Amino acid sequence: MRGTRVHSRWLLAIVGIALLAGIVLSVERLRSYVVAQYEIVTLLSDIGSVANRISALEWQAVSLGRVSSELGEAHDRQVGNLRRDARRLMGSGNPQELREVTQALTAYTAGVDAEFRALRAGRIELAREIDETRVDPMYTTLTRLMDASTQRLREKAQRAEQLSRLVSAGVIVVGLLLLIGLTLAFEGLARRARLAVDERRRLEALDIRDALTGLLNRTGLARSYAALDAGLPLAVVMADLNDLKSTNDVAGHSAGDQVLRRVAHALQRGLPPEALLARWGGDEFLAILPGTDRSGAETLLREVLRDLDSQHREVVTFAFGVGEAVSGEALDRPLAVADAAMYEHKARVRGTVVSGARHSTVEEFVAHLATLGTEHEILSLALPTARALLGFDVLLYVEGSAQGYHVRAFDSESLEVPVALLQGQSTPFAGGVIAAAMASGQTTWSNDYATDPRALPSLGGLRIKSCGASPMTCRGVAQGAVVIGHLRTWRPVTPQVRRVIETLALQLSDVRERHLMVSDLRRALEGGQRALGIALELRDLETAGHTERVVTLASELARALKLPQETQEILRQGAYLHDLGKLTVPDAVLLKPGRFTPEERAIMETHALRGYEIASQIAGLPQGTLEVIRSHHEKWDGTGYPARLCGEAIPLLARIFAVCDVYDALTSERPYKRAWSHQEALAEISAQSGRHFDPRVVQAFVELAPGAWRRAPGADTPYHVGQ
Repeated sequence: MRGTRVHSRWLLAIVGIALLAGIVLSVERLRSYVVAQYEIVTLLSDIGSVANRISALEWQAVSLGRVSSELGEAHDRQVGNLRRDARRLMGSGNPQELREVTQALTAYTAGVDAEFRALRAGRIELAREIDETRVDPMYTTLTRLMDASTQRLREKAQRAEQLSRLVSAGVIVVGLLLLIGLTLAFEGLARRARLAVDERRRLEALDIRDALTGLLNRTGLARSYAALDAGLPLAVVMADLNDLKSTNDVAGHSAGDQVLRRVAHALQRGLPPEALLARWGGDEFLAILPGTDRSGAETLLREVLRDLDSQHREVVTFAFGVGEAVSGEALDRPLAVADAAMYEHKARVRGTVVSGARHSTVEEFVAHLATLGTEHEILSLALPTARALLGFDVLLYVEGSAQGYHVRAFDSESLEVPVALLQGQSTPFAGGVIAAAMASGQTTWSNDYATDPRALPSLGGLRIKSCGASPMTCRGVAQGAVVIGHLRTWRPVTPQVRRVIETLALQLSDVRERHLMVSDLRRALEGGQRALGIALELRDLETAGHTERVVTLASELARALKLPQETQEILRQGAYLHDLGKLTVPDAVLLKPGRFTPEERAIMETHALRGYEIASQIAGLPQGTLEVIRSHHEKWDGTGYPARLCGEAIPLLARIFAVCDVYDALTSERPYKRAWSHQEALAEISAQSGRHFDPRVVQAFVELAPGAWRRAPGADTPYHVGQ
C-alpha cells in the first residue's frame, strides 16, 4: 500500500510537469506572436518613411525639371529599400491580411519608376501627368491601407498580450500545485537521504579515513572499491613522495606533515570526483580512477605535479606509476605493476622539496656552494637558496666585534620590516645566540628563543621563535656569523640545518682567508718589484724616487679611466719594472751627464726591448705588464720606439704609463735642464696630445686633479693627488 502511494505521487508529479511544460510553451508562442506583430508594425512604419522620402525626391525633380545624378542615385537607393521592405512584408507570415498593402506598394513603386524615367528623358509634362494620375493617388491609398493595417495589428498584439498574462498566471497556479506534489513525492527521497547520511556517518565512525590528510585509509579504500560496479575498466595509480625523510630531517616532522597535506589536496583537486584516493603508507598515495586508462591517468598526474609547482614556492615532487585493471578483480596484480612503474619513474627523476628546483638536497647545495669563489657570490646566490632549502623565515650574515654587529646580507620570507629593524641597529655582544656562537667558535642554537636565558630583550619585538648561529672565523678570530631564524612558528634547528649554516660560514671563512692570502702575496710581489725598481734607480742617481712617483701617477690615472682592479694591478707591475732594460745599458751611456750622441741614443733606446726580453723570463708576469715595459716609449703618431707603433696599435696600458713617465721626467731636475712646473708640464703634455700621446688619456690626465699635484721640484716623495 505504501509503495502504491509513492507511485501515485510520482505519476501526479509527471502529469503536472507535462502540463506545466505545455502551458509554458503556449506562453512562449503567444510572446513570439506579439513580437512578430510589433515587428510588422515597425516594418510598415519604415515603409511609410521611405515613401515620404521618395515623395520628397519627386517634388525636387519636378521642381528642377530634371533629374540630377545625386537625385537619381537617391531615388534608386530609396526604391531599392522600398522593394526590400515589400519582400520582408510578404515573408512576415500574414500574406492575406497584408495583401492589399503589398499590392498598393507594388503599384506605387511602379508609378514612381515611370515618373523618374520620364524625368530622366526630359519629358517633364509626362512626368507631371504620371505623378497626378498614378503616383499621388497610389501614395494616398498606400498610406490609408498601412494606417488601417497598423491599427489592426496593434489590436491583435494587445489581445495576445492580455492572453499571455492570463496564461502566465495559470503557470504560477500550476507551478504551486506541482510544487506541493513534488514536495510530497520527495518526502520519501528525503527519508532515504537521511538514512544514507546516517549510514555514511556510521561508516566514518569505523575510522576509514586518514587523520592527517583526510583521505581514505586502506580500510576505507577497500570498502569503496568493493562497492564499485563490477566490470568497469580503471587505472590504479601509486604515488610516492621523493625524499620526504630529508624534509623531516631538515625542517622537522611538522614540515613533512605540511608537505603530505599539500600533496593530498593537490591530488583531490586534480583527479576526477569519482576517483578513490587514499593515503597508502607513510609517504605513499593510492588512487583508483574508474573509466580511465593508463595514458589518461599519467596525464592527470603530470597536471597535478604542475599544479604543485605553480601553487607553492617550495617545489614538491613525487614519483608515480600506473597499472590497469577491471573493477571486481583483486588489486594485487595492478598494484604490483603500478609499484614497479613508480620505482622506474623515481630512478629517472630525482627530486625533493626545494626552492626553485635548483638544489634538491643538502648534499647538492653543499657541492654547489664549493664552486662559489667570492663573498658577493655566496651572499647573493647561496644565502637565498639556503634559506628556501631549509624553509626558515630569515637567514642573515652579520659581522662585528665585541662592541656589536651589523647585518651585511639577508634573505627573508616577506619579513622586510623586522629585518629592516635588525639591520638598522648595532647589538652589543653582551648576550644572545650570536654572541655565544662567536665567543665559543661553535654553532649555537635555540629551539624556543623566548624562554632561552640567552635571549636579548632588545630583540623581543621581532618575536623570534627559533634561531641558530654559526661563527665565521678568519685567522683564528670570529669576525661574523651566519644566522637563521623562524618567526611565524617554532621550527627545530635540526642537525641538517646546522650543517647548512656551518658550511656557509666555513665557505665565507675560506673565501676571506684566500683573499687575505692573495693580498699578502700581492704585497710581497709588489715589494719585490719595488725593490727591483729602486735597485735600477741606484744605477742612475738622477732618477731617484722616479719609480714610486710613476707608480702612484699610473694608479691614479687608471682609476680615473675606470679600469678594472685587476688591470690596475697589471699596470702597477709594469710601472715598477718599466726601466728593467737599463740593466743592459753600459754605465758610460746610462750615467752620461750631458746629451746623447746619435749612437748613444740608439744604445739607450734598446732598453725597452731588452727589458721586455728580461721580464719575459720572470714566471707569472701578465702580458699587460710586459707590454708596458716594451711599448712605453711608443708614440701616438708612430715615431716612437722600439716598433714604431701608432694609435691604438700601442697597448692601452703602455699609452697610459707613457703620459705618467714623461710628466715625471718634465717635472724632475736634470743636470742639463731645470724641473718644469706642474702647469708647464701639463701644457706640454696637452700640446703633445695626438702626436706623442693618446688624446683620451691626456684628457683624463689633465682632469685628474687640476692644480692639486703636490710635489716640490726635485723631491723624491711620491705625488699626492687630491683637492
